[in-house]
Amino acid sequence: MTMNKIHIQIFIFLFLTVIIRRTFGQIPTDYHDIQQPIDYQYLSEFLKTVDRPGFIEITEAGKSIEGRSLFLVHLSHNNRKSNWKLFFYAQQHGNEPAGKDALIYLIKKIADDPDYLPKNVDLWIMPMVNPDGAEKKQRRNANDADLNRDHRLLTQPETRILHQTTRQILPHVALDCHEFTRDSKDYSDRGWEEWPLIMMDCANNPIYPLKLYETGMEWIGRIKLALQKKDINFTRYYVGDLPPENELRHSTLEVDDGRNGIGAYGGFSFIIESGVYRNSANPDADLAKRIHAYLTIFDQFIHCDDRYKDDIEVVENARKSAKPDFIPINYFWGTTPGTTHDVKVVDKESGSIIYLKTANFMNHRVVKNSISVPKAYVIPSNYSELFKPLLERHAIEYYTILDDQFFEVEEVKLIRIEPEFDEVYNRYANRVITNIQPLEQKIIPKGSLLIRFDQKFPWKVALLLEPSMMYSIYTEKSFKEIISNDGIMPVYRVINSK
Repeated sequence: MTMNKIHIQIFIFLFLTVIIRRTFGQIPTDYHDIQQPIDYQYLSEFLKTVDRPGFIEITEAGKSIEGRSLFLVHLSHNNRKSNWKLFFYAQQHGNEPAGKDALIYLIKKIADDPDYLPKNVDLWIMPMVNPDGAEKKQRRNANDADLNRDHRLLTQPETRILHQTTRQILPHVALDCHEFTRDSKDYSDRGWEEWPLIMMDCANNPIYPLKLYETGMEWIGRIKLALQKKDINFTRYYVGDLPPENELRHSTLEVDDGRNGIGAYGGFSFIIESGVYRNSANPDADLAKRIHAYLTIFDQFIHCDDRYKDDIEVVENARKSAKPDFIPINYFWGTTPGTTHDVKVVDKESGSIIYLKTANFMNHRVVKNSISVPKAYVIPSNYSELFKPLLERHAIEYYTILDDQFFEVEEVKLIRIEPEFDEVYNRYANRVITNIQPLEQKIIPKGSLLIRFDQKFPWKVALLLEPSMMYSIYTEKSFKEIISNDGIMPVYRVINSK
């Protein structure tokens, strides 16, 4: 074969490749016609076409484990009065694509119709937090880590990038987009499927300012009304076993997920979950409906002239607030006597709605125990090198003690770690049971770390370091191993310093 023929064949191959990509690689103009999720390659190519300096700016926030870009899209009319900051992110779980697809269509809509974006809105979008998992169509990242359980330790590059980006933006609202299974085996065995097409919940750790939680709940009510007007099945997010006999509850109160992890920066932080029929022959058959539901929610946050000024004030007041008076260390979901709820499920055969009355829906946050806030925490020098990277990943300020110094401290002693799920009280495994020891004067050696509360986001300091927290960093192997033989935790509560 001559070189000319080889060149011709190569040219034909490349030409056909371009044609195929243009024919099959494009998403439908109308999202109602979408048949399958959008992949990383198309996302990369699409973003190049909408990059418009001064209006839509595409940057790389960082790279995944396998070297893929975590794209950050900034949409703004470059008006200095743009003061309603929104941060939408999706696909922490690689096999949950609908939120990312909806964000791509949102970017496309704004690119096609710039007036859709109000002048007062500063919108930031990270459409694919876990591109490696997305390429493999798996929940976890390339390190086999669940990113939405990594917001306390920040061991993965993707979650570290997400937190760095949040600190850069300091949004008033953050939306984390996920998907849940509507046709799980438990439901299918009863002949049911879950009723909601989409669910939503807000940051809810009890240490956060109450006004943030109350206003977040107002937003959930607003979203519910908007979706009802479009006949979209919506309820506040809940999880649990089959009703009516088993316990149901709203989102976890812990801080290792994106909703509460990002919520520690003082804004409104939400999780959205659209429902997918994972066990059907074609789970993407209703992808357009899920995208439609997401876009309806996005629209409510983008167009909210009736409330955004008040909500900015709520966030700014929260961020200015001093450290809390008390630290909740043991909390859970409960209910009050005589309270019942109707849970909707769908009969698979007839498609009709079944109302299941249950007294086991836990919808009240219950704080079982709180303790006073210390003046600071101190980490002895022999543990400082383990804690420094953790503090730096969270941008928590610390000071290295230069000379031996007396402190009045409370040590916390480990009583036991309960490794099993609590079947009686429906509590997570690895409960850390501790006891605060009597106040004592102690010489803290030079090289130890002092962490004060007089810094940004004091809730993060307590949530990360409080040694008496029932669900703490000591549930993790690397920190569990450093508890001393006598059970003393490696963080002291500073009451006074000399």
